[in-house]
Amino acid sequence: MTLELAKVKIHEPARGELLEGAPIFDDAFETWLHKERQSLSTKPLKTPATPTETLARIPQRKIVSITTEAPNEPMMEWFVQSVTDSVARLLNESFSVDVRTPGISDNSEAHWQVHIGTWAFEHSNVRLRLSLECPSTKTRIWANEAIIPVAGSPPTAHPHVQLVCNQLIEAVGDELLVRGDCVQSADRDCRLAIRSLFKMNENAAAEADKLFATAFATNPRGLYLAWRAQCLTITKAERYASDPKALEERADALCAQALELEPNNSMVLATVANTQGQLFRNHKNSFALAKRAVQLNPANPMAWWALSSASVYIGEIEASLKHAVRAGRLVTTLPNKFWWDNQLFGSALVAGKLKLALAFAEECHAQNPGFRPPLRYLVALYSNMERIGEVEKAVTLLKELEPDFSVHQLITDKSYPASLLHKAPGMDLDRLRAFI
Repeated sequence: MTLELAKVKIHEPARGELLEGAPIFDDAFETWLHKERQSLSTKPLKTPATPTETLARIPQRKIVSITTEAPNEPMMEWFVQSVTDSVARLLNESFSVDVRTPGISDNSEAHWQVHIGTWAFEHSNVRLRLSLECPSTKTRIWANEAIIPVAGSPPTAHPHVQLVCNQLIEAVGDELLVRGDCVQSADRDCRLAIRSLFKMNENAAAEADKLFATAFATNPRGLYLAWRAQCLTITKAERYASDPKALEERADALCAQALELEPNNSMVLATVANTQGQLFRNHKNSFALAKRAVQLNPANPMAWWALSSASVYIGEIEASLKHAVRAGRLVTTLPNKFWWDNQLFGSALVAGKLKLALAFAEECHAQNPGFRPPLRYLVALYSNMERIGEVEKAVTLLKELEPDFSVHQLITDKSYPASLLHKAPGMDLDRLRAFI
């Protein structure tokens, strides 16, 4: 028998010597075995991980404590409890945290503390105040308040309430990015990815996709997969991808797994709805998912964005504009407001409100000059209003961002990402032909 030593694979023994007690076939085998035993004797043996070590590898979730303060009145107590529920829902949908509300458990270990206070005054208004603090450092991170009119019942669904709740979520996200102890968390990777994604350029989109993937590897949540699908949707819409079919296959798999993991997360539903509508043109499915997202969490502006977008394509034009306005009220002071203005000008355009569409498109462009969609529509809107100098300027800017852009493509190619131009009442695209 011939033994090919080069093909022998060594599995390190738990104890004892390699091939202890085995017969020695020849001198070559004895020399080889001696060398292998010496090599193994210098390596530390691998020991199984203890339960404590295994638990240490599991991402540690931050604890967020919510405390409340309200007058001893049934209506006000109900109102503050409703706001608490909304804040807890937004926190759980956006971050991997343990939210502890009053009466549930000891909050002494909280990483962050949210305080919700309400006061009634003038018999017709409620003052709502939210604050975010770090108990360990005794620092105030953020605080804001809103005055909400009362019309007979607790104003739990008022946009001012939902806006201040979303401001709190942004404050938590900002804190994740500035604190050194969160460097390797999935939440931090996700927030960095969202910031990269909304820079709206090819390199930033690719970086965002990697960060969402890293977040999922750290903590396998459907949230991160849904954001990856949204990232791929933007990649396709902004024409970054060289292989659209492969991109669609990836996005389809991400959507399916995201919904399987978190079917009741409104952010997952909203971003998957966007992918279904914008990438796959499955508008009925997009509408159903977006509608459910709004029902689950009416304080989520992305859910209203998705519902507005889906409504355009199933013919509910006035409803689309209404939903876009609702979403806009929830983000008036937030970063990336241009994203919601983008939907506002699209809905206004299809509703035939061209002056309103122009105002929102200009505001959207001013907030993010590198974002291509408003420029595409501004070319047509300026032309429709015979503002020739501004048409030429918009075309020049768009060609700098998109070198292969042509006015002919804008007019004739219905697959080009400006399809709403062909649905807009009162839009005369023939006026653009002078710029071909």
